[in-house]
Amino acid sequence: MFLNNKHLLKLLVFMVSTCMFNIAWANNIDSVSATGFDEAKGHKPENMIDGNIKTRWAVNGKMHSALFKLKDETLIDNVVLIPFKPLERQLKFDLLISKDNHHWVPIANNIQTSNKYDNGEKFILKKTITAQYLKINVYGTNVNKWSSLIQVEVNSSNTYPETTLP
Repeated sequence: MFLNNKHLLKLLVFMVSTCMFNIAWANNIDSVSATGFDEAKGHKPENMIDGNIKTRWAVNGKMHSALFKLKDETLIDNVVLIPFKPLERQLKFDLLISKDNHHWVPIANNIQTSNKYDNGEKFILKKTITAQYLKINVYGTNVNKWSSLIQVEVNSSNTYPETTLP
């Protein structure tokens, strides 16, 4: 089969764009569940790992959580959160990890996202920790009781503004 320059260029553009999309949203999260979600608007937990910045998970109330199962036991270095309306609201949350989904170790309590970054924030752990589960307990925002996350990544190599956890 012979490809002319036009077909070769289309193939190359397709290959590069597909590869770039997969790299940009590469995630080692196998599955996600949550204690609740905004069912009426379809803001389901799986929206946090779908790679689509137009979807999100949302829940109303002060004590809810999202549970992420990683594909393998992993040495966790960072967690990226892309909250909904990040320049208008600061999401309040805790981060916990577990190897077995039963015994939980807090890695950061009573933290909140910055309202300076509109495309996400990378939370850097001071010390890497091995786990297969990540839990994010959410407590609403500084504006209301709604918690909403567009995307969550673990060990992202993408560039985001960084916040080192206490």
